[in-house]
Amino acid sequence: MAAARSRLREAWNLTAQLRLKSLALTQPQPMSPADAMTPTILDEILAFLPCATPDAWLAAALDHQPLLLIDHANCEKKAASTALSLMYRYVDDLDLLHQMSRLAREELRHFE
Repeated sequence: MAAARSRLREAWNLTAQLRLKSLALTQPQPMSPADAMTPTILDEILAFLPCATPDAWLAAALDHQPLLLIDHANCEKKAASTALSLMYRYVDDLDLLHQMSRLAREELRHFE
């Protein structure tokens, strides 16, 4: 069981890094000089990470895409489950109920 958890945790980490790497690999749109000075969400994410993603990891992730997709699906189920749990725990917070309901629906739509 611990080995399975470890593999899932490793797959989750690989998935997160692959998402960030794929963002970095997308074609940048032409920028004006003013836009070049504005930090992007990718800049914020890269600044948050303690180190750059190794190219060897990217190659391994690309070689194991089915595993990454399965892990991503499990993460979506977990997000939906957590959203529902929060709805049951905080029944008096109408704003939270609305947001968590929308989140749970959005995550579960991936399985339709």
